[in-house]
Amino acid sequence: MSIDSRALLEMIATPVLLVYGSEDKSASVEKAIEMIDYLRDAGKTNIESHIYEGLDHSLNLSHADPKTDMVISEMHSWLKTVLER
Repeated sequence: MSIDSRALLEMIATPVLLVYGSEDKSASVEKAIEMIDYLRDAGKTNIESHIYEGLDHSLNLSHADPKTDMVISEMHSWLKTVLER
């Protein structure tokens, strides 16, 4: 079964945060950027995205990595902003 991500995201009206690692081998970051550009061109304003340099599909978060606090902080900030609307 194939899922058309664009069609699915076109139907969603709630805020969406798409998060990728630049070193992701499971999902194509380039295809994700194409999809996000397509959706923005189609007028979707509820979709935000972040690409984290040097991280992979699981974002490789560990307490020793200084990027961990940044990633969690940015996700928390997005969530807080969305919930306060």
